[in-house]
Amino acid sequence: MPVPWSAIRLAVMVMAVLGRFGATRVEPAVLFDASELDGPGPPADAIDVQFRAPLSFSLLVDGLLAAGRDLDAGTCFRVYERAIDKSVASLQFAGGYVVDDNGDSAPARLELTALGESGIPGFAEVRMHHHIWVGATAETLDDGVRRPLDQRRLARGIKNVAAGDFLSELRQVSEQMLGVRWGSPQLGASLQIVEPPVHEQLAGRELGVCPSPWGARTIWEQPTPDELEWEARDVAQLAARGRTRPSRGKVLDY
Repeated sequence: MPVPWSAIRLAVMVMAVLGRFGATRVEPAVLFDASELDGPGPPADAIDVQFRAPLSFSLLVDGLLAAGRDLDAGTCFRVYERAIDKSVASLQFAGGYVVDDNGDSAPARLELTALGESGIPGFAEVRMHHHIWVGATAETLDDGVRRPLDQRRLARGIKNVAAGDFLSELRQVSEQMLGVRWGSPQLGASLQIVEPPVHEQLAGRELGVCPSPWGARTIWEQPTPDELEWEARDVAQLAARGRTRPSRGKVLDY
């Protein structure tokens, strides 16, 4: 009996974009082997940076699987793998720092392991997401000494760079490979798939947070609870004023 797509975990991705510009554009080290699901998993002090796809993308995959369109669903998984690659590279570039002996940020080679999954315990539908576990220490690039991770710099890099790069890659590649179109369903709302109109199925559904195969560590989910709360408040306030039409400037139409 074939394994259902919803139970398949995506390939482990630990890649970074190499380049001459930016001291932190280096290949990250591997934190642990995520292919060994019976193994110890990430260290207890690792941070689980959890990127969650917009809910409409998960519902698109779920609908394709329900319709028996496994080949199209497989294309969705390949799209998501591209987005995983991008997020890992961006996280190393924007958040690859340790705290040096003077208390300053110093460029470092992070220890990372990424794992993509299509399901979350307790949810019957697909929930596309991936984990990037970040080690608590890293190798300083200047002298090779292991030092504590600069968590403030990491959090800032995720918020300002990596989270946006992940979503941009997912949207652009899905439009190219799947022919979907993204837009804002209503003013104040984040971008979702509007063609086909998957966004119409969002009401009453949640993103969920995954404990991972090895149990929860410290989790930094993206988008954050505060971001989701702010978006819901903005949408409600604009709707109360009778402003529900999406901004044409937000619609991606390549």
